[in-house]
Amino acid sequence: MEFLICVDDTDDVTKATSTGAVADAIEARLLASGAALESFGTTRHQLLLDERIKYTSHNSSMCVALKAHEQSGEMTRGEWAAFVSDITNICVETIRELKAPECNPGLCVCFPDKLSSKEALISFGLKGQNSVLTKDMAFALAEKEGIGLSQHGGDGSGVIGALCGAGLRLSGYDGWFRGNITPEEAGVSGNTVSAGQLHKKTGVPVIYKGAPLPADEMIEIKKEKEIKCLLRNHKKVIVVKKDEEKGLYKFFDKNTMKNAAAYEAAVCGEFEYDNDDDELMGESKEEKTCFNCLYRRWAKEGFECIKGINKPVRAANEC
Repeated sequence: MEFLICVDDTDDVTKATSTGAVADAIEARLLASGAALESFGTTRHQLLLDERIKYTSHNSSMCVALKAHEQSGEMTRGEWAAFVSDITNICVETIRELKAPECNPGLCVCFPDKLSSKEALISFGLKGQNSVLTKDMAFALAEKEGIGLSQHGGDGSGVIGALCGAGLRLSGYDGWFRGNITPEEAGVSGNTVSAGQLHKKTGVPVIYKGAPLPADEMIEIKKEKEIKCLLRNHKKVIVVKKDEEKGLYKFFDKNTMKNAAAYEAAVCGEFEYDNDDDELMGESKEEKTCFNCLYRRWAKEGFECIKGINKPVRAANEC
């Protein structure tokens, strides 16, 4: 059974701590306590930058996906309540211990299998990237879907970003993984590395235009620059683009690509905007992203491409 923990606004301008560091501590303590068996990593999700929104520097939330030992259906009602309480208490204690003095922390504890509408949570996350949302809106959705959402200081406005981050992680197509892969970890001795070597050394697939890059293709790499991984189809991947002049591939980074859904749409020859405005779910109705495409069909764990270009999305604990 997978569950999501998302935190937002636990830091302040002093940067004595960071929301990423708080998420790391929560992850470590859940694993150490036995509440979680395995972690699928922490992703950073960028939300709307707007003067009407209170945020420290980036307005991004951090979401970690974890796997529990048992399935929810194997627990009695009492066992389930105790299990959720234990997880929540560990998260709350960690936030209270590590948060900055001047912050507005929000915590989301979400069990996707318990949601009646995954689409509603994903949609809320997407709206948080192009709209100003309110705490009332966040708490209303959390109550309806049985999501644990709580505030732990200040005005508690971090609950908005925490719920958005959980929705964006659940979509499987948004977010950069916390941490980097260094050239040394990739086994690089020169200025290039093969896709096969990179995959073998890191265990992370290398993707070009939505498909695995052939193992013998060469990627340009700079010794001083680390490699970032992103979330695509609920998987941790390295995405590259081709430098036609050099005949080499280059890494995408945070400055050249917002998320995998936008990348997929950019290289897809079948993309077409949905003809129903209400079904356009990207950051804007004009954005070229899978979330706005006529040919995406919502599935159990996110969406799939009915043109068959992208295979159906799978849950992270199935990858």
